[in-house]
Amino acid sequence: MLDNIDWEERFKNLYTQDSYQVFLEYYNEISKKCIAAKNIKSKKHPPRLSKDLINEVKLKKRLWKRYLASNKNKSVFDEYNIQNKLVKKSTKLAVKNYEIKLANLCKTNPKLFYHYVNGQYKPREPVNVLRNLKNELTTNLNDISETLNHQFHSVFVNKNTKVKLLIDSNDIFSVENVFKKLEKIDQSKGMGNDDIHPKVLKETSHSIVKPLSLLFIKSYTTGEVPSEWREANITPLHKKGSKLEAANYRPVSLTSIVCKIMESIIKDEVLNHLKKNKLVSKE
Repeated sequence: MLDNIDWEERFKNLYTQDSYQVFLEYYNEISKKCIAAKNIKSKKHPPRLSKDLINEVKLKKRLWKRYLASNKNKSVFDEYNIQNKLVKKSTKLAVKNYEIKLANLCKTNPKLFYHYVNGQYKPREPVNVLRNLKNELTTNLNDISETLNHQFHSVFVNKNTKVKLLIDSNDIFSVENVFKKLEKIDQSKGMGNDDIHPKVLKETSHSIVKPLSLLFIKSYTTGEVPSEWREANITPLHKKGSKLEAANYRPVSLTSIVCKIMESIIKDEVLNHLKKNKLVSKE
């Protein structure tokens, strides 16, 4: 479907923001038609438990119910006790093997590893009370959001510079270069405010590479960035000290995957320039 669209004609005489909105409209329309919605049910059992071990756990529970129904018969309890010890031993072994597996996969799939590690701690508590800009404690969520936003903005370094990187945008944002980046996308990354999933970008790279290439060229040559690329979903994480102080939180943000692709291409070009002209020391 995306292959049949004349993107050069659709983006003609449009600002970067308007061009990106046109792209999003096509993307959302086709996504609704072609991507099936799926309800994901939470698993009752942790992934480290095999089907055989789950059956052993169920047998242990049945034996316990039988023990209670038999007016606490000793022979039934002994049978339950043997099964209980077997389940404990098998569970410890299953946990050990699963953690070894995660350790081996931590480089290729760090998200799975840290998801398991973080799951061993208490759930992260939301920020319910904070000292606002008036130095008063507040429980109002809007006030808390404004206070954290002010804090994160105050520590953000915004360097105004007129230095411009002289590169050929048609060359570095060519279809070939953008396609290479799409093929290397980490599908486990989260989406930004534009709701474009990295898995969709990778799976449709052949069809979506042309409009992205044109958008990157237009954005770079005009110096305009779509508003969706400047927005982020931010989660405050407590660092240390009092949880009532906004300065003791750091932001973790999810930004647009499309914007990250463009940034990555520019970064590669800058690094290649520095290395080619020996402007970076080996140390």
